[in-house]
Amino acid sequence: MLKPPIEKNVPVTALERARGSKWAWLADLEVGDSFTCSQMDAPRATAAVQQQKNSGWLPAEYKISRRPEGDGSYRVWRIS
Repeated sequence: MLKPPIEKNVPVTALERARGSKWAWLADLEVGDSFTCSQMDAPRATAAVQQQKNSGWLPAEYKISRRPEGDGSYRVWRIS
């Protein structure tokens, strides 16, 4: 590679990143809100909450609870 021209005093632009998770909407849940999902997605929701808490996208006190609905689906509540 040829040496590129060197520029001085160029400010660093802000990095605009979107949440790339399909579970980013979990941040919109308020305490007491719930949603239904498939049996396969129930553990994925739990994993997504943990990952987003570790990444700082969700507060540390954010918790969910899940229960089977009886028709093969699960209901997931935000409990704190």
